[in-house]
Amino acid sequence: MSVRSFDSWAESLCPAPRRRVQRLIVDLKLKTGLDVGCGAASPLTALRKRGFHSTGLDISAASIQAAKRLDLHDEYVEGDIRDCELQEQYDVITCCHVIEHLPREEGKVLLSRLEKMARHLVYIETPNGFREQVSVELPQRHLSGWFSHDFIARGYTVFGSGIKGIRGSYGVTRVLSEPLTRTVERATQWLVFRNPAVAGTIGAVRFRDEHGNFRNV
Repeated sequence: MSVRSFDSWAESLCPAPRRRVQRLIVDLKLKTGLDVGCGAASPLTALRKRGFHSTGLDISAASIQAAKRLDLHDEYVEGDIRDCELQEQYDVITCCHVIEHLPREEGKVLLSRLEKMARHLVYIETPNGFREQVSVELPQRHLSGWFSHDFIARGYTVFGSGIKGIRGSYGVTRVLSEPLTRTVERATQWLVFRNPAVAGTIGAVRFRDEHGNFRNV
């Protein structure tokens, strides 16, 4: 397998972790994926038009129904990834904004399971550090914070998205208007992407080639 760089002008000016993952999946001809915690959006959905087969999994029946209405995936599983029976392995597993809702030790167990289930690629997306959300009930409340070094130690390459501090809880802009906040985020994304320490959100990618070797992406 070879990893080609995504050289479009849009990616050069405003690189994004999800686009990097999508490009890797296309370039490496990966064909099956599981999206853990499927909700209103998934990095796997856009790949379906290229023959990619996507499965969405969520503990919430309401989230499953919402994903079905949006036609995000080809198949759906309602259950808790920590204990549901999934015999199949997938080329790709994505898990966006899920791990921060678990205590640290449970989060580590989750990572271990996802890494065993993925043949080639795991993508984790989470806030950079602990972002408190106190006005919501479990399981929506944040119970842990995660940093780049948590994933680098496990063989992940980590990218950043959205400059840190410009948004607060629930992704709400702190001071600026929403349009101006987005403008600032786009203008600084080229710096944040390769410097996740200054990012509001981190995207961690763990890639294993056909020989079982882990590679930076």
